[in-house]
Amino acid sequence: FSPSHIPYTILGEWYLDQYNQAAAEYNVVKDNPKTARAVKDKLAERWQILADRALEAYAHAYTLASKNRVKIPDTVGKIKTVLIELYRLRKNADDSELNAFAESLSKKPITDPAITVNP
Repeated sequence: FSPSHIPYTILGEWYLDQYNQAAAEYNVVKDNPKTARAVKDKLAERWQILADRALEAYAHAYTLASKNRVKIPDTVGKIKTVLIELYRLRKNADDSELNAFAESLSKKPITDPAITVNP
């Protein structure tokens, strides 16, 4: 029995939804001179943490799905596409070391989703 990528993909999608909401909140206030710097920083930190958690979940999903590449090649490609976007966003780098990065993340336990993102 090999573990499934599906729970990690679902978790990654949930984090992406949360990230999109947090990024939208940040974008509303980032250029507003009336918004306190501390508020802007807190909102920015929130979307960054959510992006990191999505990256972590998708790294786990990608590593697991890659092991079943013969059975689910389209799924692997879709997961990798999202993983590349997140990797470029958070690491500000090309994806030449993406596979090694995903593999290293997948060897660590995933952050408990019950832990609230509250910078």
